[in-house]
Amino acid sequence: MVIMMKESNVGWFDETVIYNGVHAGGEGAWKKNTRNREAGMPGIIPAKYIPQRAPNILWKKYRAELIMKGIRAQKFDPNPSYCKYGDSSEVPE
Repeated sequence: MVIMMKESNVGWFDETVIYNGVHAGGEGAWKKNTRNREAGMPGIIPAKYIPQRAPNILWKKYRAELIMKGIRAQKFDPNPSYCKYGDSSEVPE
């Protein structure tokens, strides 16, 4: 996001305020997602378990049903190609 703002000529003050706001606002959800994933709790519904119509069930309960069926958190590539710049804030050449 920082790279995008630099490429779009967003001023340093606005860039800093926006980055810090997104970081502060999303930090709790990011940490909770990490804890859930480390505990093996699924965060993505495998294709064969996606309901054909919208179920009248909350995610917490549906996730518990998935866990009972043996569904666990998916493993992800820690360095996918679309994240090749990692935590860099420098605009690539």
